[in-house]
Amino acid sequence: MASGVRWSLGPRHRPILEDDCVAARRARAGGERAAPHPMVRAAFLIAILSLAMLGFSSLSHAQAPVATLFTDKPDYRPEEMVTITGSGFLPNTRYALPVIRPDGSIVKGDGRFTAGWDVVTSDESGVLLYCYWLDGVLGAYEVRAYPASWDGDRTQTPVAVVTFTDCVPEADLQVTKTDCPDPVFVGERFTYTVTVKNNGPDTALGVKVTDTLPSVVAPPISITPTTGTWVLVGLEIRWDIGSLPAGATAQMIIVASPRAAGVATNTVVVGGLLTDTDMSNNAASATTRKIAMTVPPDVCADSEGNVAWVPDAGAGVTYLWEITGGTITSGQGTRSIVWTAGHGSSVIIKLTLINSEGCASSSSKTVVVHPNPQAVASSGGPYCEGQTIALSGGPAGMQSYSWVGPNGFTSSEQSPHIPNATQAMAGTYVLTVVDEHGCCASAPTVVEVAFCPTATPTKTSTPTDTPTPTPTSTSTPTPTPTSTSTPTDTLTPTPTSTSTPTDTPTPTPTNTSTPTATPPLLGGLVVTKKVIWSGAPVDQTQVFTISITGPSYPPPGTTQVIDYQGGTFRYMNLVPGLYIVTEANLGISWTVHITGSPALVPVGEVVTVTVTNSYILGGTAVKVRYFRAIPQPDSVLLEWETAWELDHYRFRLKRGTTDREEQAQEIGWLPAARGTGGGALYRFEDRATQPGVTYTYWLVSEDIRGNRTTECWATTKVPLRGSGGYTIHLPLISS
Repeated sequence: MASGVRWSLGPRHRPILEDDCVAARRARAGGERAAPHPMVRAAFLIAILSLAMLGFSSLSHAQAPVATLFTDKPDYRPEEMVTITGSGFLPNTRYALPVIRPDGSIVKGDGRFTAGWDVVTSDESGVLLYCYWLDGVLGAYEVRAYPASWDGDRTQTPVAVVTFTDCVPEADLQVTKTDCPDPVFVGERFTYTVTVKNNGPDTALGVKVTDTLPSVVAPPISITPTTGTWVLVGLEIRWDIGSLPAGATAQMIIVASPRAAGVATNTVVVGGLLTDTDMSNNAASATTRKIAMTVPPDVCADSEGNVAWVPDAGAGVTYLWEITGGTITSGQGTRSIVWTAGHGSSVIIKLTLINSEGCASSSSKTVVVHPNPQAVASSGGPYCEGQTIALSGGPAGMQSYSWVGPNGFTSSEQSPHIPNATQAMAGTYVLTVVDEHGCCASAPTVVEVAFCPTATPTKTSTPTDTPTPTPTSTSTPTPTPTSTSTPTDTLTPTPTSTSTPTDTPTPTPTNTSTPTATPPLLGGLVVTKKVIWSGAPVDQTQVFTISITGPSYPPPGTTQVIDYQGGTFRYMNLVPGLYIVTEANLGISWTVHITGSPALVPVGEVVTVTVTNSYILGGTAVKVRYFRAIPQPDSVLLEWETAWELDHYRFRLKRGTTDREEQAQEIGWLPAARGTGGGALYRFEDRATQPGVTYTYWLVSEDIRGNRTTECWATTKVPLRGSGGYTIHLPLISS
């Protein structure tokens, strides 16, 4: 008996030999003694009957090869009955019909399976009929027809032969599971698709599918099968398909929504009543990424550097960000973006994830935008040295206050006081307030501290060689100061004594002192700082360093640091003379225009110097570091320096008596020192000026293509009469 026993139909049957069944099927597939198609058998039977009617009914036993055996089908299942039909046999003749089983044994077909064979008699037309019951022995069977006298010798040549197989029905069930979209956002819908296919060879019976959902997506929103019925038991979907023909498919659509982020795997299993020839495809899984987007719950208006992000969504996923009420500054196409809030009450951030198969999932988050507080800062003043500086900040009710100022000053009070003021404390103080939402705002205030001298009395002698009138008073002189708070304070002397005139014109010494008050011979300088950002984003960390040298501040002078907003600061009670205002080098990203420097500070007057910085946005043909108009005894010296030059041809110079360039007159030009490359220092002396007239000069660059750009302007006042003409100084090339 062959090996490969799998199961039996009952205790009275022989075991089923699966290997024999498979071999028999292969033999039939290869054409080995395969039974004819039923239509062929029917045609053959008609032919035999026709021959019998033509008088061939007297055929002898030697003509038996024309006899044919048929079965009603080629394959059978255990315990089925095989119907065997014969035609072309001798009429009314008895034939032995042994059925040789796969194991080589021969049993009778009456269902008792006793050893031996049955004898069947043909009818008058030479047709015979025989029924044979199977008992579960799998494999190929062979039915032979011998004369009734056959003694069991299998070597004898049979009259006719037919074969069939006895096999258990089989069905290769296959299940697949897909998810879309993957990844999917928490709270958004996605779909599981379960597909069951019967790969044959037989119709599958009792097909059932079990799908255990992950707890994060249960219960599902909907379940829709193409056939069969389903029931949800806890997390299990039990789908009863029933029968599924060979080659047919059945599908179930499950719509769900994840409640939490993470990775969830869903496995589905299929099975049936028939033997499954390939168990490796009876289960399938789908692993889905559940994604949650993280954004701040609230931000401040105009706040920068805000972040929105999601975890890694897997390979091949496209990240598409959208924002309403703000601006994405970086990160588009990645899993994290940096964004800036606008002025509205909210920002809506939307992200769409698209996987390599085109499945997309979208999610939107709303971020509350709080308005920034309105900071208020004031300082009173101006103050004299030694007084108390009173800073005042607002609004009230802020979460925190933070002051910073010159001389290393800091304070967390809303309105701090600074005792014993000195000129080192003068400058810009900045208050930053933070409200309960963490939103902040800043406001500057300028503190002015001046040296306020107190007049000092001095003694002078009154000459005695001149007769004096009769004194009107003999009181002791007492100087009375009128004020000690301003530089103009003076002492008013009171007459103390006089000599009595005599007839002899002999001078009489008075031996008295006449007190006088000497007013301070001082002036002032106001420096105004302007910052032009040219449409570029404002850098609140940018600072500018201004230096002043002159009689009151000998080299290296004094410096003042100003923030990105600019401002005004004052130097009072200065010794009269020439003061030079300069600014530390800011690099090639800034242009510097200083007007009014050098500044001649006269007695009792205040002069103004303006320092203007313009941010250079994008590339230009020339980047000018500074442009100055310096008054000379009989001319104006124009001086400027470039940081670099690109395709530069020349500089044109214009002069006017108003601030309108279109009304200015061109007074000369200088060729480019570099053309293309580094920078250079240029000088041009304008001698065609008039005394006491204030002139404005414009510096215009021209490239090799004839394009012109007004780079800078400067204003100065001519102190003395010019002698006419101008002087060109060759440029000094710098690296």
